[in-house]
Amino acid sequence: MAERVFPVIPVNKESDVYYEFNREELLDYDDLRAAGAESNEIAWDVDTESYLAEEYALKYLVPKRVADNSDPPVRPAMTAVEKLKRALMLRQERRVQAIAQNAAIIVNQATPAINWNAAGAIIETDVDNAKNQIRLNAGLLPNAILMNYQVSHVVKRWLKATAWTTYREWLDQDMLPPRLWDMETIVGGAVRNTANAAADEDLDDVWNDNVLIFYKQPSPSIDMITLGYIFRAQNWMTVDWWENRRKGTFYEVSVIEDELLIAANAGYLLLSVTS
Repeated sequence: MAERVFPVIPVNKESDVYYEFNREELLDYDDLRAAGAESNEIAWDVDTESYLAEEYALKYLVPKRVADNSDPPVRPAMTAVEKLKRALMLRQERRVQAIAQNAAIIVNQATPAINWNAAGAIIETDVDNAKNQIRLNAGLLPNAILMNYQVSHVVKRWLKATAWTTYREWLDQDMLPPRLWDMETIVGGAVRNTANAAADEDLDDVWNDNVLIFYKQPSPSIDMITLGYIFRAQNWMTVDWWENRRKGTFYEVSVIEDELLIAANAGYLLLSVTS
């Protein structure tokens, strides 16, 4: 999920610089060239910032007795690796959410005049206004819309009431279409337990009811504009080793990366659309 919001950029170093872009391509350059003359040279107006990729890792012990009594014996190892990666990805998702839905970071924002779950909601108008603001601020049209699970159902019900014919193929299946208003639809449905390990469970959504409309780079490159990137110095890696003292095999999953905002003007928040 996080990688659908911030595309991954593979990097060779755990620490280096990246570019922040300043809309230089929107300037009205003199491009007229006389016969035999050289073309006008321009330079990109970019600032540099630094990323620092950190290692995120978790491990789990599968005792030999558990593996030997499983059918098939490889199942506990497969389950361990799958759960470890899911735990790491949940933390990754929380780090991206802390940037992408943060009103102090994504400063281009508005609060809908009518809550989306209220009578008379004008959801498409709110979205159109947000798209236009990104066009004016960043010089490009957004290509993705992100909402949490509960908001997605509010939007789905609104579409059923207002645009059934347009999206009937999907609404007949009680689903949101994969593209809404010419943007990729991304629904954040992750849930986390906010309680301490020894306490009763306290489950809550990772994503809040701020709706993010944004541009993400379809061909990730360090010199191309996007809302954010994940700079990855080591891809997902699984290692295992025998622990003689505990008579079992440890499985460890890790990744080395940094999740960063690249261009705040490429995003727009619609705040608290249902609250």
